[in-house]
Amino acid sequence: SPAWVSTLGKGDDYGDNSWITMAPAIAGTPIGTVPMGIAEGLPVGLGVVAKANDEIVLVSALAQIERALDLGFLKPTFIK
Repeated sequence: SPAWVSTLGKGDDYGDNSWITMAPAIAGTPIGTVPMGIAEGLPVGLGVVAKANDEIVLVSALAQIERALDLGFLKPTFIK
């Protein structure tokens, strides 16, 4: 999931990306995101969805992905 460019002075204008998480939220399935890197100065993450009531599996999968990538702390370059 790419981050949207922040318009700090006017509030965030992220368009309508709510559809990305709307279906899992309505279905009652847990969703999470793990950092994947920086693209054009903005953080990028991988969204993962699990079966309903399978939060333990989701958190375990996210932790395994994060350990495998071993990216450490990612600081977006637009933050001074």
